[in-house]
Amino acid sequence: DYDRALASYSEEGEARFLISDFDSMSGCVDTVLLQARNVLDKIRSHDTLLLSLVSASKTKEASTHASILLKELGHPLPMNPSKLRIARSYIRLRVALLAKSDRLLNNLPVLTNPYEAAMLRILNTAGASIYSEAPNFFPLMIFEAMNIILRHGVSPEASSFVLAYGFLLCDPLNSIELGTKFGELALSIMNRFQTSAFSARIEILHGMMIAPWTLPLLKSRSDPKMLAHRALERGDL
Repeated sequence: DYDRALASYSEEGEARFLISDFDSMSGCVDTVLLQARNVLDKIRSHDTLLLSLVSASKTKEASTHASILLKELGHPLPMNPSKLRIARSYIRLRVALLAKSDRLLNNLPVLTNPYEAAMLRILNTAGASIYSEAPNFFPLMIFEAMNIILRHGVSPEASSFVLAYGFLLCDPLNSIELGTKFGELALSIMNRFQTSAFSARIEILHGMMIAPWTLPLLKSRSDPKMLAHRALERGDL
């Protein structure tokens, strides 16, 4: 039936990507993107396609594909936003944070809206390419993702955006104490999803981008070899 075929082709595409069989992967992904009934049914295969583009360092293609997909999900965002557009998103986020105590931030509900969850998944996968290809879009992406998290809740991908927001607070906004708080919040969210493929990545980035602002360098990093091994075990290439 439809659901079984969708799951089979989506899983096969992921498996082919992981063994670098890109021709077979493309066949599975193309079948899903052509035959699936709606955009949510296609997200898993879109994610696989984005991973293949990122792994091949095709940053422009990955960024463009993510941008098109955001429009399909109902969240069109400009790839080259003005400073005013970025500032508006940042101010909206800061206002939203005023209504959230530390207790509320640490107890945000689990995200259940499938469209918002799909948006975070796609942005998380394409984030590195967006940072490289469209640096002005990167802070807007973080602010918009944070606004979604505050309104709708957290998912495994949410920890990546909370961590990135903490880093932006530390540098370039020079708000070290607040940035450190959001770095800790990212770890807390990560711990709520212990099976997440992103946990090792979050620990590595926290040790590189947040902890060194307040801790001696040797104390700010977990064992990188152990974390890299864990990331590979969970498919976070």
